[in-house]
Amino acid sequence: MPQTLTLCYIADATNIHVQRWLGYFVSRGHRVYCLSDKGGAIDGVTVIELPNRDTLVGTNGKKGAKVSKTAVIKSRSKKIRQILKETKPGIMHAIFLYQRGWSAALSGFHPLVITLLGSDIYLPPRNYRHPLQLWRDHVMNALALKQCDMVTAVSDDLNQAANR
Repeated sequence: MPQTLTLCYIADATNIHVQRWLGYFVSRGHRVYCLSDKGGAIDGVTVIELPNRDTLVGTNGKKGAKVSKTAVIKSRSKKIRQILKETKPGIMHAIFLYQRGWSAALSGFHPLVITLLGSDIYLPPRNYRHPLQLWRDHVMNALALKQCDMVTAVSDDLNQAANR
């Protein structure tokens, strides 16, 4: 009989592709956790909600107030480490480099797989109000890619961008 795996995904549980991917592993008898910053439900998967800008308390002491991206990432990484201690997965897989992959990398867990989908590795300068924000995101992308054990991507150009 094949070995049952415990898998931990950091992904958007409301995304149909994530639902299908995780459903595949559930259908083969594996235990699957999805740490989602958007909530959601997937049959047979334990979905655990991660902190996001809407659920964290802002500087004014109210939920939903403006919270920095850094505060969100730190809070997520802490929550991920707590969950990893409880679930003891064999593999952690972040689907999307931007923020989800960053949080996974900062958790320090190995083996770590990160899947690139496109806009997560390409950071168009026009999307940033300040050059320092763009620099920060480039640094966080590089850190996460260096920390992970495997990168998967939906195209060759994404793999090449990750290698650069």
